[in-house]
Amino acid sequence: MAGEVQALDRALERAGEDVKVRRTGSPDVTCKAMVRALSGQEIRAGSSSTQLTGRAILSPTGLASLLPLRSGDKLVRGGQERVIGWVDNKMLGAAYVRITVDFQG
Repeated sequence: MAGEVQALDRALERAGEDVKVRRTGSPDVTCKAMVRALSGQEIRAGSSSTQLTGRAILSPTGLASLLPLRSGDKLVRGGQERVIGWVDNKMLGAAYVRITVDFQG
């Protein structure tokens, strides 16, 4: 499990960007994320396609105080706060290994 997280950390260090994860009542956490726009094919059935416009992949490294991430948390990118609308907290056993979030904005 640690190997998967370390590989993700290395990839995000090379190609990711700094973002902050924000939750009301908790300190912001700065981390690396791979951020991109959602394509029309990636929008899930039943979701509001006009609302969730971006996707970020994050490592659990440094996010322990906020795990599991949840809808309603915020992603701050380029100084702009974006609302997280969907979260996939991937786990292997009892350990988080990758977090994917879709956000508005």
